Amino acid sequence: IAGCLAVLGSSKNAKGKAWLSIYNGKQCTEILKNGCGFEASTDSCRVVVSDNFFLERDGLYNCRIKEKGVELRFSGRSYYNDAKFSFEPNQGSRVDWIVPVLKGSFSGYLNLGGAVKRISGIFFHDHVRLEMRLSLDLLLNFKKWSWGLIYTKNESILYLSIDHKKVPL
Repeated sequence: IAGCLAVLGSSKNAKGKAWLSIYNGKQCTEILKNGCGFEASTDSCRVVVSDNFFLERDGLYNCRIKEKGVELRFSGRSYYNDAKFSFEPNQGSRVDWIVPVLKGSFSGYLNLGGAVKRISGIFFHDHVRLEMRLSLDLLLNFKKWSWGLIYTKNESILYLSIDHKKVPL
């Protein structure tokens, strides 16, 4: 299961967005909600889009995404402390990648069209805060940002690659 609750845009013209992809063998169920009725906190882990939410209180993470005959609800805790990464591609711009849950355990349920299944396992959660000011340097030199996550029995590996190279004109 992969999902996202996001607030996109500046405070004056921001929009909420929620999506959820559920992979079951070769099938994928996807829901998408562009919405109003959203809120997000920069002081705590709290994102709400319509009736969907992801929030943390006293180390317990709670999530509910319910749209179009699909409902996901779970609670979980992190095994590790926060990890934080920052990237400043040009003056006046900043990308902060905050990972409060590199690896956590969760339990809950998934309802797909009335078929309810108890679920449990491991989860990952991150936040990305962008303050981007477009510049010629950024447009010419930023190619991509790639990341990935590998869990082994004894290790969790999070990697990041930012392709931002100065290219002569």
